[in-house]
Amino acid sequence: MAGRGARSSSPTSCIGRWRNLSASFLLLLFCSLRVAFVASDADFIPGPEAQGMQFSEEEANKPAGPPTSLVNDITRANGRTGPPPPTNSWGIVQTRKTQFITPDRKNFYVNGYNSWGLAGRGGTPEGRQRVINLLDAGQALGLTVVRIMAGNLGAFVVQSGPSNFSETALRDFDWLMNECSKRQIRLLVMFGNNWSIKLQYQSWLPANERGTSEDVFYTNPRAKSWFKGLLSKVITRNNTVNGIKYSDDPTVFGWQLLNEPRCNSDKTGASLISWTSEMAAFVKSLDRKHMVSIGSEGFYGPSLPQRVYANSGPGWPAEQGNDFVAEHRVANIDFVTVHLYAQLWMGETDDAKFVFADKWLKAHLQDGRGGIKKPMLIEEFGWMTDIPKRDLMFRQVFAYSLNATKAGYSAGTLFWSFEDHDGTWNVNFNTHASTLKIVKEHSDNLRKLSR
Repeated sequence: MAGRGARSSSPTSCIGRWRNLSASFLLLLFCSLRVAFVASDADFIPGPEAQGMQFSEEEANKPAGPPTSLVNDITRANGRTGPPPPTNSWGIVQTRKTQFITPDRKNFYVNGYNSWGLAGRGGTPEGRQRVINLLDAGQALGLTVVRIMAGNLGAFVVQSGPSNFSETALRDFDWLMNECSKRQIRLLVMFGNNWSIKLQYQSWLPANERGTSEDVFYTNPRAKSWFKGLLSKVITRNNTVNGIKYSDDPTVFGWQLLNEPRCNSDKTGASLISWTSEMAAFVKSLDRKHMVSIGSEGFYGPSLPQRVYANSGPGWPAEQGNDFVAEHRVANIDFVTVHLYAQLWMGETDDAKFVFADKWLKAHLQDGRGGIKKPMLIEEFGWMTDIPKRDLMFRQVFAYSLNATKAGYSAGTLFWSFEDHDGTWNVNFNTHASTLKIVKEHSDNLRKLSR
């Protein structure tokens, strides 16, 4: 997610008025306004990650508290306690047509969550204990993939300047990678968030190269070289904890270019497709073993006007510079990504939002399997505040995922987001029993298919 704050005037005019504000203030303003507006055709609506952008040292260093018994109670009620046993399929996941597979040629069913703040908690004993508690809780529920940020996230700063990288932050990431490896948990590793990295890079550019939009990130040669520097720094790293090179590590499920890339300055989608093609090829030049993905929300654009009906409404979704099908046909992109935030993308009744979710999921599953012919991740979905409605949304998404899987199409899920505390979007593994039971049921259903 990003900070799905809506704006009541056009994106271009807003950016123009705020051009001289700092990137951090702009992001904070987006977050504070996020729930104050109702979506309309003129709105520019990001996702909930901007809450994550406020990740602080204070939050990272909160005491862990005692491990919860709720997850153990749920797993015990389902006839199993403790984490699943290690598998013989530990190895780098690849694709085979529309399936994810492990090196022993078995299908791999992606089932996991987003928890972006994990890497930033690795710097203190208290933070590390919180990470361990969360990983263990997720593992006990059968969750095997975590979507994580390896770029800047609030107080967790990997790239402080065009060529400046924090060894301290990277060592914290080493520790997290090793903890996940010990549990056979895989990480989908992102390199940046559309809602912050573009503004950051634009601020680093000389004044005469900044252009009129932060989308200069996608076209400026200097900015592109800085991003490639970040990619190289992470992908070619040797883990200081276990000595394993990231590009050889099965803990990496895949590399993801950005969270929710958009390019409003080029509504045709051409700029974003060109950038995606260049960066995906660069990642493959560093690491041909691991998969690469975009991180796209899935908005339909110009190449398939007959599919625009599946967007959350007319107007703005098709004007974000995205083109779902064309983006994912890029040669070095290995799988499809889709996000689902009905509450943030449309100002309709809750019933209408669930109807939209049906339409959205059906269209993307059809195109992922039939038109693009690559496996899919529904890699962000959630419902804020109302837990019973969230449970309905989780059941809806899990049902589509399970039915697609039974029909021979890998369509994994990563819900937003798994945490040890309450929050607008969080699934709190200490208290949210009803949601945890639904998550565990889905894990059990997938496990049955694996036998």
